[in-house]
Amino acid sequence: MKVSLRYKLPLVILVGFLIFLLLLVIYYRVFLSESRERDFDVFNDHLFEINDAISDRIKEYYPDRRKIAAYIEEASARQDLKITVYDVDGNKIWEADRRRRHGLSLELKSFTVVSRDAIYVVELTLPFSSRNLVQLDSTRKIGWAALILLFVGIGLLIIYLHFSLVQPLTSLNRGLETVNFNNAPDQANLETLKRRDELGDLTGKFTEMRQRLAASYRQQNEMIASISHDLKTPLTSIMGFLERLISHQLPADKQAEYHEIIFQKARDIQELINEFNEYVLSDIDNVDKEEVRVADFLNELAVEYRCELEGKNISFNCLINIDNERRIKIAPRQIRRVFANLVNNALKHAANLSKIEMTGAVRDGYVWFTVEDDGSGAPEQELAALFEKFYRLDKSRSRAKGGSGLGLAICQRIVESHGGSIQAYLNSQGGLGVRFSLPLKK
Repeated sequence: MKVSLRYKLPLVILVGFLIFLLLLVIYYRVFLSESRERDFDVFNDHLFEINDAISDRIKEYYPDRRKIAAYIEEASARQDLKITVYDVDGNKIWEADRRRRHGLSLELKSFTVVSRDAIYVVELTLPFSSRNLVQLDSTRKIGWAALILLFVGIGLLIIYLHFSLVQPLTSLNRGLETVNFNNAPDQANLETLKRRDELGDLTGKFTEMRQRLAASYRQQNEMIASISHDLKTPLTSIMGFLERLISHQLPADKQAEYHEIIFQKARDIQELINEFNEYVLSDIDNVDKEEVRVADFLNELAVEYRCELEGKNISFNCLINIDNERRIKIAPRQIRRVFANLVNNALKHAANLSKIEMTGAVRDGYVWFTVEDDGSGAPEQELAALFEKFYRLDKSRSRAKGGSGLGLAICQRIVESHGGSIQAYLNSQGGLGVRFSLPLKK
């Protein structure tokens, strides 16, 4: 179960505080029982001493009531207690309450015999003030125990925060400082923290970021190598034929043949540059989109490809199972490019090709299109890799069949920019099939 840090840290502090209180209570009950009783006796004896002193002064000042009242007021303020004097009938004679605080208090009543005809009851109410409590032995011991437990708790909290927050964050910071494009593949295997909170998620995302960085670095190198290879081959041919034209006296027909070859190689280079440019522009989001009827759009494509493929002796079928009122919001030129790339991919790479089939159907709020051929297909383990940039099943990278390895990557970018998805699969005839989805207009 994932526990957020916003709950985990307060919970740790709360549990620590409860343990702190529990240990104090246990210590007080187990080790301070005798001190408690002694402290109570000391406190009680102190109250009796005050009572005796007040009783002696009342006897001394009797019968001067004004002097007794003044003394009681002064003693109440000095001793921080409440003094009440009653006669034997319970009538209140003097009272002074100069306590600075109220609350939990200790009370004491005693009889004071002033003379044969005068007997008073002196009542003292002494609050448990901090000054009085600090003087108690049990209070001092519990205070020291609380201070020790507090320091231990703070130390444990610091250790917990160090290992649970500071150390992982420091590790992440060092990882960020050491990110290097040159050794990104070696750094991608950072171990993810085995914890279920925001810090574990952050570490996992950081690891994924480094892995994506390593993959991006490899793709950049592969892209540079691919572009270099794809441009170098026709350029080498062009330079070779131009060198022959310049350094040799060739017949007119041979010169015309070389010119034709040079022109074709230049067109290959232009096609490569156009594909590179189209790949870069294929994920631009601000392309103008418009609503189209799915069935009409697919019928138009079917007419175009049927005419084109019949001229190449390839059978073409188009199955449309879509209500004519169904609409999608698309950039028509880009979606046409997707179909064109899929059909051209079959024409260039499908061995023994004799049939291409295109279908359209609605499912779960999406229109699903498929383009299938009856060629030799592709190894199943390589189907997912077909949409990678510059990927070719032909590892020799020969351009005899044309193409830059960007066709399916361009399709993926266009489809995903429209909110859909695309996959390759092997169809029932053993050939290659590609399906992609586009969201219906609601």
